[in-house]
Amino acid sequence: MMLYKSVFRHFKRRRLQVILLSVIIILSAFVYVVMAYSVSALRGPTEQFFEDYRQEHFHVTMAGQLTPDDFVMIDPAYGQARTLSELYRLDLESFDAVIDERIRLFEDAYPLVETEARLYKDIRHQPSDMQQIIRLIKDGNRINLSYITAGDKPVTANDIALTEAYATSHGIGIGDDFQLEGKTYTVTGYVLFPDYSLALFDDGFVLNNSTRTLALVSDEAFHDLGSDVQVRLGGMFIEDVNRNTYFSSHEGLPFVLQIALTENTMRSGAIYDELAGGEAMGLLLGLIIASMAVLTVAIMVSRMLHEQRGAIGILKALGYRNREIAIPYILLVIMLSLPGLVIGYVLGFMAAEPMKRAYQAFYLLPEAPIHHTWQVFLTSITLPLLVLMVLGYVVIIRLLREHPVALMNPPQLRPGRVRHVMPGLFKRFSLLTRLRHAYIWRHPGRLLVFATGVFVAVYLILMSMSMMNMFDKVFADYYNKIDVNYIGYCEPFEACPLEETTIDRVIEVPHVLLNGKSVTVVGLDADNQFHPLYQNGREITHLLDENGIIITKAIALEAGIKTGDKVTLSYGQETMILDVLAIQDEYGGAKAYMNRTALSLYLTGGQQTDLYTTVYAKDPLSGDYAMVILVPDLLAQTRDLQVIAEVASFILIVVSMLVGAVVILLVGMLSIEAYFYDISLFKVIGYDQAEIQNIFLNSYRLYVVLLFVITLPIALLSFEIVVWYLASQYGMIFPMTLSWIQIVMSLALTVLIFYVAIPISKRKISALSLQQALQIYQH
Repeated sequence: MMLYKSVFRHFKRRRLQVILLSVIIILSAFVYVVMAYSVSALRGPTEQFFEDYRQEHFHVTMAGQLTPDDFVMIDPAYGQARTLSELYRLDLESFDAVIDERIRLFEDAYPLVETEARLYKDIRHQPSDMQQIIRLIKDGNRINLSYITAGDKPVTANDIALTEAYATSHGIGIGDDFQLEGKTYTVTGYVLFPDYSLALFDDGFVLNNSTRTLALVSDEAFHDLGSDVQVRLGGMFIEDVNRNTYFSSHEGLPFVLQIALTENTMRSGAIYDELAGGEAMGLLLGLIIASMAVLTVAIMVSRMLHEQRGAIGILKALGYRNREIAIPYILLVIMLSLPGLVIGYVLGFMAAEPMKRAYQAFYLLPEAPIHHTWQVFLTSITLPLLVLMVLGYVVIIRLLREHPVALMNPPQLRPGRVRHVMPGLFKRFSLLTRLRHAYIWRHPGRLLVFATGVFVAVYLILMSMSMMNMFDKVFADYYNKIDVNYIGYCEPFEACPLEETTIDRVIEVPHVLLNGKSVTVVGLDADNQFHPLYQNGREITHLLDENGIIITKAIALEAGIKTGDKVTLSYGQETMILDVLAIQDEYGGAKAYMNRTALSLYLTGGQQTDLYTTVYAKDPLSGDYAMVILVPDLLAQTRDLQVIAEVASFILIVVSMLVGAVVILLVGMLSIEAYFYDISLFKVIGYDQAEIQNIFLNSYRLYVVLLFVITLPIALLSFEIVVWYLASQYGMIFPMTLSWIQIVMSLALTVLIFYVAIPISKRKISALSLQQALQIYQH
């Protein structure tokens, strides 16, 4: 019983250390639990949704222009049609015949797949001041089937189903009226589509579920709406194949522009990496923080055993068995760990629902209620507790194996390998400097806890800094450098309307293959008024007069293309090789710029020099266009993403500073406790408070800075890998870059963590006396 009381007294004397350790344990359990529960509530229903509603395995981007082979299938009465969209409006039977023939040719070339046409229409909708986009999707018969999450599927020409995220943000309920293109529809339900887990359309990474939505209408209503129809093929593999190599070449299919696997498509495949990555990130971060807790518990138990080794020796001499002596210390480990693990689990479970909703702010997915599961409980509480108990038992048994007489005698201090290294490392420094570093390196376990905690804090700070202004770099920086407020798209194969306002004439050609990658080629004049081009802040618009092409940073990063390289441009059956003249400062899209006259000649087979399909303007357009994009509205829609990124950055900074401060404070307290006697002796021989603090605490400041220097290149390299992975997988660029100012700010925050955490430890040093030290060491 006395041993239990002794252990409990030790526990009470170190309340601050116990609180700090509990914070670390709570964080480790919290991070894992919140990610495990929020992800599992989405992953199970999502995987079932994709399977039951037959999510496409790949999609085929097809040429919108009719090829010579297509005209064989067209009724001669409609031979004037030049695009699939135009043919759809003129003669639905001929349109179906062309699509069916394209599907037959594709499936003949690739017999291990089945495909189906995916028809959709984009409608610019402006019920208020903000322009919105509604993508109407024609329901599939075999692939990419619609899923009605609430209500009923549209049946009549007056029915429509919207995404619940869009409807909720506008206060639209089932049964309400919805105005579209001058017609009133009745909202019959909420809908999801398996090929759209993100409401990403064809104008870059503009993600806003309140201004962009998917919608389902009846086939009759879909046909009646006047917007241009767009078509791609959705496909599924009917046998196991090597999906990465199966579509290696499609030269014999002139209507095929690109074939992309679902896992490499942002709108449908990003969720796979998001869910797997989120859970893995939670587990990894939880393990790193838990490892600090494990080492800290081992240090604290070892320290307590060291203080009580004489009493333990007496108990062993009196006949106490090792198991009887070990049990109180095992109970101490449980007391140190279990409350923090339980609190972390409860807080993580409570935060899982808001985290799930954060995913749903972006992703269009089914969900399931969050319930307690034994797997998460065991992983977050039982497993860490078992590891801590086993480690504590190992530490205790190592001491208990010593002879009682050896335990009652003062311990023999034997310099370890690290202590032999220290003189050689620091022999050129002063005695005081060598002393400061020797005290730090004397206990590698404590140094490892310190280094791990500071590394995690610094990495999170650098990550948060790299996320600041990330979406501004993708969108706002580009649009702020140009003077375009309105983008008008002319009717296909029709003359653009005459404009009263000043415009730039532009050609935009989507789905052109640049070295096999689908890009949008933009034809600009070198003397255009509203759209200058820049490379590293230097204007390069004049290069458009030269024979070559200017690519964006998005393409350069994804494909590894540099200035001076040669690239192959393919569109339909036409191919040309061009030099890369420069790299435009633009992350938001896979675009390539070239001289408008050269592009006009290329597209018309040398027949026309002044072709243009699009107009850029600063002032409102007066003509009648197929579609007009309002650039200010586009920027406003991206602002929500930037706000979320800024909030996430702020949270990361706060969390990182908390982790760093707790670890530095805990290590400082453990150091003072370990050198309790030494500090008191320094006081007796005449060292003042500042000198003692400099020896035992301020020396960690240098290691904080060194750890920042070590972490910086690791962080930068990992950011480059993330950017490369997203670019290579999905063709999307999220520039995680750090300016020198951000690096200096990160260093300042890191050093600030030290100065916030260290004052408590300094006060502890001031309170120490030699009399206290002698009393402890006499016992």
